[in-house]
Amino acid sequence: MATTSRDTSFENTLPEYDSSSPAPGDPWPYKRLPRSFNIYYKQWFSSMYQLGEHENQPLFTIQRHAAWGHDKPMMVLHEGADPKGPVVATVTKEGVMKHDTVIELGTIREPLVSDVSMTLKNSRFTFSFDVGRAGKETRRESFEWRISKAIEVRALDSMAFGWKLVRLGPDHNTGRGGSRGLRDVGEASDGHEVVAAWSENSGMTLSKIAKVHFLGAGATGEFGDDWALMAALSAFRLWKFTSMSISVRP
Repeated sequence: MATTSRDTSFENTLPEYDSSSPAPGDPWPYKRLPRSFNIYYKQWFSSMYQLGEHENQPLFTIQRHAAWGHDKPMMVLHEGADPKGPVVATVTKEGVMKHDTVIELGTIREPLVSDVSMTLKNSRFTFSFDVGRAGKETRRESFEWRISKAIEVRALDSMAFGWKLVRLGPDHNTGRGGSRGLRDVGEASDGHEVVAAWSENSGMTLSKIAKVHFLGAGATGEFGDDWALMAALSAFRLWKFTSMSISVRP
């Protein structure tokens, strides 16, 4: 009987996403987050999660709370491994029946606006943010999380699906776009730039639940440290939304 070799042509097209710390002289794009990191359960079926490159070296801890109202945060981001450590950011729902949320980073308060479809496939979450490096002039830009199985997501996990973060605005619609087979890596179907992506983890581990990666302009640090935290926390919010959804996935 003839043997069938495994097709690796798809794997050879994936961009290299390095989840290890950059070498000396090649610093992290952001002071508090590396270019790639993971989301872990602190304990199975617990309400506590951690962000970091490695499970035993968490950078932040997320404490999730019941969210039946909109007067208390549904998620709280703490510095380091201690769930009682300094509060860095919070996520609060905008009403009981809505998917809209507000993310607060110190004095910064930005809404994460949802456009959720019944099939989930066309669902989107959008936020605007004042971006720019510390000490430099900032500018207002808008970003949109779109559900995806494009190469930017599959490079993180070829067996999983996830979401990509697209930089909106006419100044950033410079690609040719089109179908997945025609457009360049780092471009959405409408030609806008993809600046981050996350995927579920399809591996057998019970602790690692998702992978996040900054790319393009998102990997340069030009958007600023607060934007990176906004992107990371909104990605976790989307993971919770997706994990609780029974809608059809792409």
